[in-house]
Amino acid sequence: MNSLSISWRDLVAPAIIFVVIVALFGGLSTQAGWPSATEGWSLVVAIAAAVAFAPVVARALNFLQQSRASIEGPFGLKLNFASAVERSETKVGWLSVGTVQQGTLLPESGRGQLEQAAIDAKKHRELVIDLEDGSAWYLTRLFAVAATAVQLGSPTLLVLVGQKGTRAKQAGGSIAPGDLVRAISQRDSRYAKLWRHTQEYIEQLHAARISQKLVARPSHPKLQQYSYLYEEIGDAVVMRVLVEQLILPDPGVLSPTDQPPEAGPPWVTLSDLQQWLGPWLGSDLVEMGAPAKEQVAAILNAKGDVALAVRDGTFEGIIDVGRAGRHILSQLAERAGAAPGEAI
Repeated sequence: MNSLSISWRDLVAPAIIFVVIVALFGGLSTQAGWPSATEGWSLVVAIAAAVAFAPVVARALNFLQQSRASIEGPFGLKLNFASAVERSETKVGWLSVGTVQQGTLLPESGRGQLEQAAIDAKKHRELVIDLEDGSAWYLTRLFAVAATAVQLGSPTLLVLVGQKGTRAKQAGGSIAPGDLVRAISQRDSRYAKLWRHTQEYIEQLHAARISQKLVARPSHPKLQQYSYLYEEIGDAVVMRVLVEQLILPDPGVLSPTDQPPEAGPPWVTLSDLQQWLGPWLGSDLVEMGAPAKEQVAAILNAKGDVALAVRDGTFEGIIDVGRAGRHILSQLAERAGAAPGEAI
């Protein structure tokens, strides 16, 4: 039979990690005011303990499960690992219904679909863009989606999926719309110029609404025609303006030697974007087919605010890391607070 041996040396590294994590949050408290003296420290301590001592606890739990031990503690608490082993095949996973969101899929990049997406932007927090095999999206249209989200303040997250080899809907990563706009603008200055020109149109439309007077300028010859749509849909007109500028810019916006962005090879693949957006792209993944402890570890080790739920690489949904962490802690608390005499 396997034996369990945990010496004081095995606890030194976890203790150091625990102290370091608490110290880091102490620095955060000084700089940002959270956690404060009245809020947040209990969560910090719980997270620090879970991260630091997870390996030791896992060893102990694994030994107790293999030995099918039954331990009785104070207040009638009973931990029956024999029944825990039998139930492990059918228990509810750590990431239950509600912690994984599907996101809103934007399957096509036609101008009509994009303009409707702009009108509906406030309804969606996350937008899933399926690049398919590289013949579904122009880079210009993807840029327009991200820039429109920046202008409207929603959605706040873009999830990129696409085909890898013969496998569809493979997760490529997540990115804030503003980061995508910056990344593409830095890579190609034409996008930066046309985005600024589009913003100038919107600023003039705003000013005209306030002053009740539309002043046409030679530098913005389409202001009058955009004003009619602006009256109907407000700032969502930014999608129409930007897409048209990317196709056929106003005179003088680009240098005489520049072609409109959509005049070149316009299609974009998932691998292209992973290469271009690397520093900005969130790549935290949670494998939904993995054991619960691996899912928990993936959540606790996530670097960003969201992680993508996948199954063998195929995108399944979006996980709010903070919400999932609270869900995990809630389950731990429920199990720790089971009724006296109840097997956990």
